[in-house]
Amino acid sequence: MLWDFYWTCAKLLAMRVSADGRRDFVIGLGISVCTGIAAFILGAHDWFEASIIACLGLALWLWAVVGIHFIKAPGLIHLEPETEAKAKSEKLITGWVGAALIVFLVFLPLGLTWWWCSGRSIYREPKESLRHRTTAISTEVRRYLEDRTAHHPPYANRNNTEPSEEQKKQLQADDEYDRDTFNYYLDHYAKTMVAVVAEYKSKGVRTGFLETSLMQHVPWWGTPGLESVADTECMDDLCKFRELAYHVDANDIRVDIP
Repeated sequence: MLWDFYWTCAKLLAMRVSADGRRDFVIGLGISVCTGIAAFILGAHDWFEASIIACLGLALWLWAVVGIHFIKAPGLIHLEPETEAKAKSEKLITGWVGAALIVFLVFLPLGLTWWWCSGRSIYREPKESLRHRTTAISTEVRRYLEDRTAHHPPYANRNNTEPSEEQKKQLQADDEYDRDTFNYYLDHYAKTMVAVVAEYKSKGVRTGFLETSLMQHVPWWGTPGLESVADTECMDDLCKFRELAYHVDANDIRVDIP
């Protein structure tokens, strides 16, 4: 029966791979380690990326080894009756191992093809890149200012020309809170942000008066969790700062936006 022939081929495949498995694995491991080291030296000096390439190299080597045995199996069964008899006498588990190897042969190229077509990449942008630092500090600043806004004391009416003592205390509390917010922003974020803007400026990116504005007031205002007009129209300085990240690529090379 045709099914018996295929099942015998699967058993023979498992037998052949098992017979030379340790040797083939050691050879493949050596090749993959050398490939990983070469990828690290010639690539982006990223051990994670190099390790992925090394593992993929090992998988492709094993795929090639299994593929060769898979191609040879039917011919050996036809040409060597004793080999066929030995394969048929193997345990059931041997057949299942052979079937798993066939699945490996099919799905490895399919998986790699899907990965390629999806446009994905194992490349990780360095944390030291300009646009990564821009995004990171802008996110941190926004979270800080949103938290300060969310916990702001009740806003007093500043249009009252004759405030009561209670309103004066409320105004004073507002001023002290805003002053503390601004001073903390200056001490922990402003200088770093100005330095980042200077890097963009040195690359020829137009930054306007952003450097001065970042030192004069907090760069964001609004309601936590809600988009304001300043956010959607990119009118506040934090939005303008974050937008700078679109003007360089992962290697800090300027990108001209039409």
